[in-house]
Amino acid sequence: MGSGRCWLTREAPSICTVHADQQIARQCYAAGLRITPYSRPQKQHRSEVAMTDLDPRTNTEDRLQPEGETKEIPIGSQPEQVTKMEGALSAEEEELLGAVILENKDLFAWSSADMPGVHPDVMSHKLAIFREARPVAQKKRKMGEERRRAVEEEVRKLEGAGFIKEIKYTTWLANVVMVKKTSGKWRMCTDFTDLNKACSKDAYPLPSIDRLVDGASGHKFLSFLDAYSGYNQIPMYGPDRSKTAFITDRANFCYEVMPFGLKNAGATDEFKFLPSFNI
Repeated sequence: MGSGRCWLTREAPSICTVHADQQIARQCYAAGLRITPYSRPQKQHRSEVAMTDLDPRTNTEDRLQPEGETKEIPIGSQPEQVTKMEGALSAEEEELLGAVILENKDLFAWSSADMPGVHPDVMSHKLAIFREARPVAQKKRKMGEERRRAVEEEVRKLEGAGFIKEIKYTTWLANVVMVKKTSGKWRMCTDFTDLNKACSKDAYPLPSIDRLVDGASGHKFLSFLDAYSGYNQIPMYGPDRSKTAFITDRANFCYEVMPFGLKNAGATDEFKFLPSFNI
């Protein structure tokens, strides 16, 4: 590549040394690191849809909770924008940990507009569809008026957040299924049964709990982080977006970000971690 020089010299039997132009090599390496600008799907007037309204897991009561008393730390402009730390820390530990949190407060997201997402060149979710698989367009199912209104409300939130877009022509098409939460609210799920049957299973094992525990050994602090709407921060691979299409009364939509319910979505989602660090 370029005008770099490259030649071979034989120093001993069966041993060759490659000489190259280091300046050209550095230029090639720097060019390989460049990432093209990512144009995030435009959200409607900086949608202020709360992430708890978009992530179906955030309203559950079985989330991991710390033991003992905790102390709130304001990290945003609004009173409800706070995070918590253990209340039994010493004054020095609390000051050091609080400084780290405040220094990185820009990493906290309070609405869909605060989530920049992952650049597609870094990660995107691709569908491993069998070559012989035939597209399946499900026939639209009827639903009651209450469910229909709930679907419209959920679609409005997802569309406003830039997570879905309207699509007119598609070969794969799925229905939505409404499930009632314990809180009485509706959860919208997409019936990807046919699409998942056409995809091969990613058998690569996720990190075991033993490795996570070993990774925390020797560190002073253990931070339990769970990225809300972590799925929605991973874009769908462009050619596969139309395959995630689903039916509503108003129009058909497809996901621009990785939705829940896909067969290998859990393997792609790498936002659940237990980082340990020393201060």
